Amino acid sequence: MQLALEKVAAWADNWCVTINRDKTTATLFTLSAKVQPGRLTLGDTPLKFEDQQTYLGVTYDKRMTWKHHIMNAEAKARRKLNIMKKLAGSQWGANEKILKTVYQGTVTTSP
Repeated sequence: MQLALEKVAAWADNWCVTINRDKTTATLFTLSAKVQPGRLTLGDTPLKFEDQQTYLGVTYDKRMTWKHHIMNAEAKARRKLNIMKKLAGSQWGANEKILKTVYQGTVTTSP
């Protein structure tokens, strides 16, 4: 892994890409509780190991269970559905066509 990090750092230097070393972390994906991560450095900065990573809106945990990602997606959908409930109202509110459009544009297309 260290060799791969060194190659990434060399590529970044070659193409004038700056890697934020304070934000860069590592995750060891394994099902074994016995495997301990080694020491990884990016340049002279040691990387912190995290139990989960979020990349392009998808949360990966070290055991690849997707639990945290699914919980986040569910919470986002519930918040949006609660807003729609307020928009609908029983005595007033938006009509069915507008609610369907809002639902399709917010709940079903969310990353």
